[in-house]
Amino acid sequence: MSICASDRLESAREIVSEFFKNVDPKDREQPFHLGRKLKRLEGNVEDFEEIVLSACAENGIRGVKREEFWTDLYSVWDEIRFPDRGVDPLKNAYELARKTPIEIPADIYVPTPAHRLLCSIAYYLAEYNLKGRFILSGRHLIKQLRRKKRTVYHMIKWLEHKARYITCVDDTVNWNPKKGRRKARYFMLTEHAHKETETIKF
Repeated sequence: MSICASDRLESAREIVSEFFKNVDPKDREQPFHLGRKLKRLEGNVEDFEEIVLSACAENGIRGVKREEFWTDLYSVWDEIRFPDRGVDPLKNAYELARKTPIEIPADIYVPTPAHRLLCSIAYYLAEYNLKGRFILSGRHLIKQLRRKKRTVYHMIKWLEHKARYITCVDDTVNWNPKKGRRKARYFMLTEHAHKETETIKF
C-alpha cells in the first residue's frame, strides 16, 4: 500500500529527528545510515532535502558541512540496496540466503549445504553494507547455522582461504569493547567472487 505524500514527509521528519538524537559524530557513514532509514519510505531523495537540511542546521551541522552531508546522502542514495527496516543485517542476510541462494562458482568445492548457505549469507551482507564491508558474527552464525563454535570457525576459514570468496580488509577495529569483545574482522567479497558469482536481480 502506497504512502500519501503528507504521511511520508511526516514519517521522514520523525526518522531524521530520531537519527540525529542518536548519531555518532565519529561515524563517517552517517549519510548512508540515514539514507537506509529514509529509503524504506516511498519517494525520491529530493523529497527529503528540506527536512534533512533543517535537521542538520538544528543539530549544529551548518555551512559547508551541511552541504557536504546532503551531497553525500544524495550520492549514496542509489547505492542503497537494502533499506533499514529495523531488522538485524545478519538475520536479514540469513533469510535472503535461504530464500534466494546465490550460484556458487563451479570451481569452488562446497563441503556441505551449510557452507553453501554461508556463501550466500556473505554475499547478502556485502550487498547490505556500504562499500561491501561486513562482519561475520560467530555468535549469531552458530545459532543460524546450528553448528558448534569450532565448526563455524572452520567454515569461515574455508570461505576465506579455501574458497577464496571473502578477504579480511580490516582486523584492527574494536567492536563493543564495553562488553569485553575483541577486535572485529571486516570482510569483503573477493574479485574472484564478484567475477564468478551470478548477479542477483532484486
